[in-house]
Order: sequence, then C-alpha cells, then structure tokens
Amino acid sequence: MRCNQVNGILLNEVPKEHCTLDQPERRKIHNPLYLRLLQWLLYAIAILAFTWPVYRAFLNIEITDNEAWNAYFADAAMGKMPLYPSTAQLITNNYPPLSFYIVGLAGRLVGDPVLAGRLLSLISVIAIATAIALSVRRLGGTQAAAVISAAFYIAMMSRFFRSYVGLNEPQLLSHAIMAFGFLAFLGARSRDRGYVMPVLVMALAGFVKHNIIAMPLTAFAWLGINRRREALKCLCVAAVVIVTGIAICYVSFGRDFFVNILAPRHYSLKKAIRSYKDLQWVSVGLVACVCNGCARWHDRSVRLCTGLIAIALAAFFLERTGAGVWTNAQFDLVIAVAIGLGLAYTQVPLWPLARRCPPAVAQAILLIVVCARLLVPKELEPIRMLVDRRFKTEIAIREQAMADSVERVRKTPGDVLCPMLICYRAGKPFAVDKFNAKQRMSAGGFRDAIAARVAAGTLTIVKTDPRARWTKPFRLNPVPPAELKKWDVWVGDWTLSGTAKDTPTGPEYKVNWHLHEHWIVNGFFVQVDQIWKGNGQELNNIEILSYDPVKKIHTVSGFSGDGWSWALTATFDKTTTTEEGVATGPDGAVVTSRIDWQFSSDGKALSGTRQSEQNGVRWTAFTVKGTKSR
Repeated sequence: MRCNQVNGILLNEVPKEHCTLDQPERRKIHNPLYLRLLQWLLYAIAILAFTWPVYRAFLNIEITDNEAWNAYFADAAMGKMPLYPSTAQLITNNYPPLSFYIVGLAGRLVGDPVLAGRLLSLISVIAIATAIALSVRRLGGTQAAAVISAAFYIAMMSRFFRSYVGLNEPQLLSHAIMAFGFLAFLGARSRDRGYVMPVLVMALAGFVKHNIIAMPLTAFAWLGINRRREALKCLCVAAVVIVTGIAICYVSFGRDFFVNILAPRHYSLKKAIRSYKDLQWVSVGLVACVCNGCARWHDRSVRLCTGLIAIALAAFFLERTGAGVWTNAQFDLVIAVAIGLGLAYTQVPLWPLARRCPPAVAQAILLIVVCARLLVPKELEPIRMLVDRRFKTEIAIREQAMADSVERVRKTPGDVLCPMLICYRAGKPFAVDKFNAKQRMSAGGFRDAIAARVAAGTLTIVKTDPRARWTKPFRLNPVPPAELKKWDVWVGDWTLSGTAKDTPTGPEYKVNWHLHEHWIVNGFFVQVDQIWKGNGQELNNIEILSYDPVKKIHTVSGFSGDGWSWALTATFDKTTTTEEGVATGPDGAVVTSRIDWQFSSDGKALSGTRQSEQNGVRWTAFTVKGTKSR
C-alpha cells in the first residue's frame, strides 16, 4: 500500500486499468471546520434554490408553452387523439413516444398530466444529482466531492435553468435515464465487462427525448479507443435496439410518425455562435474542470471526464443552431461539469499552484468561488417568499389571472388560439401549435393556414391575461430607489425670508418664500408648491424633485409663473444640499446658478444662498433662512 495525505485522505492502490498518481481513496480522516462550513453553504444554496421549483410545481400558473403541449400529447397517448397527427393539422409532435405514455399513466394516478410531468421533472433532478454523485465516486472522487458535485448540479439547475426544473417536459426525465446509463457504463468500465446493458439503458433514454448525445458518444468513444471489440458489439446492439424501436413506432403510428419526428426546423449558425454568452452560468465549474484536466491529464478518469465535457460543449453549440432550442441544449454540459467539479475538488490539492498551500485551503478557495457564482446575480424566490409579502400577492394574482382566463376561453365557442395551458385547462382541443406551424410555414409546408382558419371563422384568437404565464416575475408596485430618500429632509411646509436680487444691476428687495413639499406618484417624486412674494409681485412656482437611476443623479425641474424654467442637479453631503444648473427665461435668456443649502442638525431649520451668473457677470441672487412647520 502507498499513502499520500491529501486533505486527510488515505491513498491506496487501485486497479492498474484505472490507476492514477496520488488518486484519493475513500476513507476521510479530517475536514477543517471552515471547509465543512463552506460545504454546508453550498448544500444550503442547493436546498434553498430547489424549494422554489417544488413550490411552483403546485401553482396553477403556466411556466412555458411546453407544459400544455406535452399534456395534450400525454392525453393522446392515453387514447384521446392520435399521438402523431396528420400533416393536415396545425399541430406537430416531434418527440419520441415513450415520455407521453409515462406522463399519461402518471397523470391518471395524480389526476393531472401537467402536475404529473412537473413532479417527474423534480424527481428527475434528484435522480440526476444522485447519478452524478455516484459517477464521481466511480471515477475516484471522495465522498465529500460526490455530495458537492450533486449539490452543485441541483443549485445550478434551480438557480440558472429553473424554467425547466419542475416543468412538464421530458428533457430532465430523459437525462435521468441517460445519466444512470452512463453510471452503469462507468461500472462496466471498472469491472471491464457488461458494457451492453448500459448501452441499452442509454438507447432507452433516446426514446424519451432524442437530443441527449454527449454521454452515449463519450461511452462509444472510450470503447472505440480502449475496447474496440466491445465497441463493435455495443454498436450493433444499439443499432438493433434503435431500429427495432423505430419499427415498433412505424407499426403503431404509421407514416405520420416519421413526418412528425422529421418536421422542418430552421437552423442558424449565427444563433449558435451567439449562444457562447450562455456559458456564463457554468463558467466557474467549467474553468475548474479545464484546470484539473490540464493538471491531471495523466489520470485516466480525468481524461474520460474531460472528453465528456468537450463532447457536451460541442453538442451544446450544435443543438443551439436549431430554432426553439435554448437552455436545454446545455444540460449535458451541466451534468458533465458537475462530475468534473467533483474530480477537481478531489484533486485540486495536487495542482502545481495549489501545492504551496494546505490541501483544505485549496479546496476552500474552489468552494468559495463556486458559491459566489451561484449567489449572483439572480434573485432567490424562496427568500422573496420569506421577506416580501407582495410576492405572495403576486402569486395569488397570477393564479386568479389563470382562472379568469380559463373561464373566458371556456365560454368561447369552437377552437381557440391562446396560451396553451389556458386552452388545455379550458378543455379546448389542441388546434394550433404556433411554433411548429410557423416552422412548417417557413419551410413552405402550408402558408397562412392560421389566418385562413381565423378568416373562415373556425378559429378564434382569444386575448388572455399575460399574468397567467410565469415568464418573468413582475413587481406589483415598483419600489422607489433608496437614493430618493435623500429628498426626505425637504418634505414638509417651509417658511423662508431674506433678500433677493433678480439681475446684477437690479434692486435688492425683501422676499417671503413659502414651500409645500410632498411625495407624489407612489413616492417616486417630490412635488414642491411655492409662493414667492417680493418686489411688489407674487409668483406661484412648481418644482419636481427626482432621481435618475441610469445617470445616478438627483434632479430638480422647476417652472415659474413668469415663464422661467430651470433644470438643476442636486448633491447631498450630511446636512448640506447643493443644487447646480441652468435657468431659461421666456425670452431665451440663460442664467447659471448654484444654491447652497444648510440644514440644522434636527432638519427643522434651513438657510440658503444662490449665486448666479449671466453673460459673465456674477451676483448673489438670494440669501434666505427659515424653519419647517411640519
């Protein structure tokens, strides 16, 4: 036995096939308190973030159009309509059939295929996280690394891909099956036998959703390089299973199966290139995996995981060329990076740069960076649930909007076109699949078919409440910026007196100035109603005090009864307020000015001086002081 201490880990010999230098074994000896706290911080982020999709799953609010689309076809699998419609209809089913039977049967158990699909999605996330953790262990990661990789996956999905977590959509279900198939492949790799069964499981996943390619490609690539005879055997088995499955689909659904599965879709290389920005979500984990791959390239397990990440990254860009393919194209990569992060956490003490510091410190730094990325920038809905009462009100309003919209659509005779879940809840037949119909029309399949049905009176477009769709959370009452509170010192009734001078050569006179300042329009502005008495006249003026969140400046916009207007910028420094800007007269005259206001410590008394300049001549325009009555 050979030993090396990496964060208190005993290192033992491993089978030659998978032997790596200083590969950590299973027995944990010591974990510093600060490292355990960081681990629990990651676990807390994952648990907290995951609670929102769980809670949302039971809300009667549409998450995306996919939910009702899948619900309609789950009902179809239970016999309510053809699972693969004819080309004469404005609906298309371009998914494999297996998920619809699974969701349809689960829907019969819970009474609602939408809820059943959401629950299956949540279970799938936990299943994938479990498969990731077990895969990390299979590849030589520690137990702590396995749990960290699982928590990272749950947190990543719940924070940055939450529209798919708890969504009635088979993507994550298929990933769960595929992830366990890949786990079985890793087990077969360790035993060096039994490669056929994992391939069968991964082929099964393809009949749930057929766009998951990184894990099976990685498995076949490894077999092709290291076990060519097994690769040929598995390839033959996979081909037989896929051809048999397709043949069963043809017998069951006829030619329409191929017409639907191969429905036209627009592809754009430019769209794929622009999608590199979406890699920001996995950037920290991806960088850690790349660093580990460079530092530990001699490790066979690290090379396998790096290959998985590279294939998943290529698959991401390939799939993003397709119209309508967005965040789900990245799920293979998220899984691969989560596995890679587990290996990176295990082996980061062995990186050349990390050898200078204690092993636990290197692991702690990695966890700090990972947790920091997970905490910014998106808001955590569970926190909003706890601290923001308006969020609960928003949810109630959305659910009521769904109920009202469903009732409106239910009362509309005939086929309707509206958000799909509203249509489904209203008991309307699936008449139009807007996305796929648009793709078919752009490919020349049929033109203006939707408009033709509307013109013929066989299809009614119903406008519904957009709040019934959980697209982007909205604020019921926008909150004024905190910077606006600096104007609070002015709010009240002020009585000021002093001397004033309108022009450099004009007479000086006594002035009495009354100001009534109050918040308006939900606290976003302060209105100042002024009465200026002096020099034999009485002027009524009005000012609006505000804050520009883009320029990050406080502004004053004023208008006088003699035709003058002014625009000032205000700055605050403890008990001092300074206003600077330009006033314009009705004849086009321009005067620049600066007003320095000084408040008493209790904010009840005020003195101010205005210095003005016109045509290069400066003078003191007024000097006043006074008190606030309320």
